[in-house]
Amino acid sequence: MLCPSGIPQQKQNLKQSVKYLPGCGILYAADREGPYIPHDQILGAAVGGIPLRTATSSPWMVAIGEQQENGSVDWYCGGALLQADTVLTAAHCCTRRSPDVVRVGELDFSRSNEEDASPEDIAVDRVDIHPNYKPPKYYNDIAILKLSHQAEYSRYVRPVCLPEPGQTVGYEGTNAVLTGWGYLSFGGERSPVLQEVSVTIFNNSECRRAYSSPLVPRRNYPEGIINSQLCAGDPDGGKDACQGDSGGPLVVREGGVHILVGVVSSGIGCGSKAFPGVYSRVSAYVDWIKGHLR
Repeated sequence: MLCPSGIPQQKQNLKQSVKYLPGCGILYAADREGPYIPHDQILGAAVGGIPLRTATSSPWMVAIGEQQENGSVDWYCGGALLQADTVLTAAHCCTRRSPDVVRVGELDFSRSNEEDASPEDIAVDRVDIHPNYKPPKYYNDIAILKLSHQAEYSRYVRPVCLPEPGQTVGYEGTNAVLTGWGYLSFGGERSPVLQEVSVTIFNNSECRRAYSSPLVPRRNYPEGIINSQLCAGDPDGGKDACQGDSGGPLVVREGGVHILVGVVSSGIGCGSKAFPGVYSRVSAYVDWIKGHLR
């Protein structure tokens, strides 16, 4: 996964949809009071990406884990911090396994105390799955986790912004950034270091054509790709989400802030040229999401 850092100008007239999440979508420099850094200029990389160098480059990234009998935690999905006690993720991350705990502020699971960050584990208090999520269909694959207490904001922990509500088109051809600790190739090894990759958002008509293939299980996509989904990847293949990236954020930079446009949902393989990754389109669910915010 990929992303490179300069200093953008703050815009005064941000869209109203991002205003109701105070301080959202902002990246901090090394100093907490330092300048804003654009997400498309921070070196950082699932499939086809590179490891992030700093936890400040995706401060809304959340790891979701299941408590094991031996007391350890298996971190199996991703999510995005919307408020200090609210995480957005994929519904299938909450039905196939139990999301018991989240970790915020993490970069590298194989190391402790990287930079001066102090990752925090917070218990999940409540899981709200979208009422229209009906597996094995991949439609409405979205869920909210309410945490037992609020995460402490820092340059390593910040919320991401939401898009305009009801927007079921847009961003086609735009570069977006995907982050996760998922597998580096289909069936391969999982990355302990947060990865970031730049992908292109496809037109839904292109995606519908791809997923009309007889290779695509109709039980998962009985109506093909619908407006509440979007697709992203690389036209030449090789850049994509993979196993373990589910629920993670797909983010675009707009007006000096970072906006959550997609939640990793499904796909055919990882990094396939024929099949871009499928995401829940966040703008289709903003009204439902707002009902879970303070």
